[in-house]
Amino acid sequence: MGTTRQRIPSTIDLCFSNIPGSTATVEEHLTTGTLHHTISINIPSCDRPPPVQGRIRVTKSHELKKFSELVKHAMDSLIYDTTTHATIENLAEELTQILQQSARAAGREVKGNRPKCKTWWNQECQDACDQLRTMRIITDDPTGLEVQIARRDLHRAIQMARKTGIKQYIEDIQAKTDVYKVTRWIRPKRRTEPPPIQINDEVYETDLEKAEALRKAKLETRDASHDIHDPWDCLVEEKEEIPFQEEITIREVEDAILHTGNTTPGIDGITTAMLRHV
Repeated sequence: MGTTRQRIPSTIDLCFSNIPGSTATVEEHLTTGTLHHTISINIPSCDRPPPVQGRIRVTKSHELKKFSELVKHAMDSLIYDTTTHATIENLAEELTQILQQSARAAGREVKGNRPKCKTWWNQECQDACDQLRTMRIITDDPTGLEVQIARRDLHRAIQMARKTGIKQYIEDIQAKTDVYKVTRWIRPKRRTEPPPIQINDEVYETDLEKAEALRKAKLETRDASHDIHDPWDCLVEEKEEIPFQEEITIREVEDAILHTGNTTPGIDGITTAMLRHV
């Protein structure tokens, strides 16, 4: 910078920046009433980064129908050339572009912001929450009777709304996959204990007793004759090849693409449910 920012001219400050092209200037006219002058930093303008595109969701019936129509229409102009590895890669890339563009045209963009409240949250819960917040503000004692009553009303409203919401959700279940969501909500009221074990005529209930009984019954009764035979004692000289089919049937391709759930959607954002409608 080369210019002092203090009123004492014998001191020069050093200004460091990790922004390329930025400059710092001492503004003496911007006095702050102290011994230091104000520093203004000029940052060069740069192009705005491209906006980040959100995920595309195609889940509704009309969206899936439109997606299927767009894909089928675009597949008519696709050239099927699988003679070399390069043509296969080009075909896969064109097919991926067709699926992604059809999904973007038929679906809706999701920014990733989840709703702040639950689906069962209703107006009664909101009123009770506002009442509790108001009581905490206007009451001097944060643990007084009025605050406790407002907290009790909010707890009751949440319990009633959650019970009604879960009941309504169960009544509206249509797909089999929605049943797993309900099972995640159900929590056991008490810890399930494993049943006792019986060895000969004795019953063992605690974990320590079970461990000691199993050790004596299963491990201490063994000797060297029960050891597993070493597989490296006799070497196999004959070569055996694993049979492997070089051709893949249509049924295997359908099972690999349409009936996998752990790896969907992939990096292209296409789900198996979307592919089943094509």
